[in-house]
Amino acid sequence: MQANASGTGNGGIVRFTTTGTTSDLTVGGGGDNSLNVSATGGSVGSAAGDGGLVSVNAGRNLTVNNAPGSLNSNPLGLNGKGANITLSSGNLAGGDLFVNMPFDASGIGTGGGGSISLTTNSATTFNIGTGSVNPGVNGALTANGGAGAGAGGGTIAVVNKGAGGINIGATTNISTQASAAGAWWSNNA
Repeated sequence: MQANASGTGNGGIVRFTTTGTTSDLTVGGGGDNSLNVSATGGSVGSAAGDGGLVSVNAGRNLTVNNAPGSLNSNPLGLNGKGANITLSSGNLAGGDLFVNMPFDASGIGTGGGGSISLTTNSATTFNIGTGSVNPGVNGALTANGGAGAGAGGGTIAVVNKGAGGINIGATTNISTQASAAGAWWSNNA
């Protein structure tokens, strides 16, 4: 599924939802229940173009694999706001969310950080950090502002609607820093 921009345009919107109580979904890696999602902003070397919006929601389990092209909605040019990414599992029954890679929705240049929203419904602890397994994120979550002046930090929200709770491991596993070039800093994690 693609909603990529060209030139200095902003990335588009991709929304995909499964509605069955046993609906499992995989982003990247191939297979019957797998899809690749891309909503990039701008083009390589362009002056501008904000990252797109991606929302993937599974009735039960959702896995995002660390495979080339599996999920990309970041800006590609010299300046652009970070992507807005929502991933949700267990919307209709209990279910696990596993992101098998670090996740980055940072801005570029003068672009502010984007947003990452992760929701699971698991009885197992949702862990964030390198080496984490299902359910969790195998790496850090980042939504930093670009390096240019005025690039504010983004937002990160993680929710476990089940009894398992959330463990971020180390504070470095979540980052929403603003540019060091005179912008404000906000950690909305």
